[in-house]
Amino acid sequence: MRLGRISGSEPQYSRHMKRVRAESQSSELPRSFFARDTLTVSKELVGKVLVHRVPNIGEIACIINETEAYNQDEASCHAFGGPSKRNAAMFKEGGHLYLYYIYGKNICLNFVTEQAGRGSAVLLRGVLPLRGTELLLTQGKSNKAKLLDGPAKLVKNMLIPMDYYGRDMLEQECPLKIMDEGYEPEDLKTTTRIGISKAKELEWRFVAKKFRQMAAPGKVEEQESEEEASVEATN
Repeated sequence: MRLGRISGSEPQYSRHMKRVRAESQSSELPRSFFARDTLTVSKELVGKVLVHRVPNIGEIACIINETEAYNQDEASCHAFGGPSKRNAAMFKEGGHLYLYYIYGKNICLNFVTEQAGRGSAVLLRGVLPLRGTELLLTQGKSNKAKLLDGPAKLVKNMLIPMDYYGRDMLEQECPLKIMDEGYEPEDLKTTTRIGISKAKELEWRFVAKKFRQMAAPGKVEEQESEEEASVEATN
């Protein structure tokens, strides 16, 4: 059963919609999710929820809507030339974090994949706001999605520090988690990756703008009108 749809930017709710509530469970992605082929992980991360429990501040949660896959077999990957001080985290087992600087100051966030010893990761390129948007670093914009639609922008505004380099998301103490909250993309597309000069022909980018949330059968409460429940985005 479909619970709702989220797309593009900060959701706007219609008072004429049917409102529903689902008692769906949220679960953290296990190690086995990340231990698989990088392309599979990259594709299936779209729709999962990135949660940052910011120490002493609060929780920010966003739906992952854009990813890119990289592995040591293709020339655009940081691991292509083998392990180094910079890319050492890429060779850990799946579920670790790999962060790096671009242009000397901006940070990009990656999720390490596959087995230890093989350099591979998924670059997080974009997320959509879900909860805790009042905690984003940059305020004053009505369209919060514009603060999160790029790899460096989302890291900055979700308050993710370089100190997370090499951390294991599966450790209980890690402030960064990826959860399955039942969201599925409605318009998933596969394209070539952005901003690279090598292996440009590979269609290893996955992106979606609209999502539906699946509710457990028998766990829906109807309110207001008889229209289908949805969350619409306005630009």
